[in-house]
Amino acid sequence: MPDHHDLSRRLQRLHTYIAAAKPQPDDATATSSADRANWHMSNVRLDQIADLTIELQRRGDEAIDEVDAVEMRLLLNEYTASTTHLRAVTRIAKAGIATAAAHVRGVRTIIERELQRQKEDRFSSGDS
Repeated sequence: MPDHHDLSRRLQRLHTYIAAAKPQPDDATATSSADRANWHMSNVRLDQIADLTIELQRRGDEAIDEVDAVEMRLLLNEYTASTTHLRAVTRIAKAGIATAAAHVRGVRTIIERELQRQKEDRFSSGDS
């Protein structure tokens, strides 16, 4: 038989969690990829994931009840939201790396042309 006092405390903690679990508002002023990545990272709520995990572990081997089911659903929602934000950060990083790689390839092409030009100049002037 469930302890109604314990159930009441668990429901109160769950209510407190739900009330506090508000995502960061979208920053319309974020123009740089770093700002967008920071916004996504600020929405990865590791503390909420930890709190929900602790709540579920606190019960130990007791039978799963409705409050546990709600906590599990919230935990899965947090994981899903976090995964979405982390994927966005990964896409931002991938785009940044692709841009940097393109710049490096461009510089490499310029250096190779310059080295080839210097080599041709040496050969045309009789230097070897």
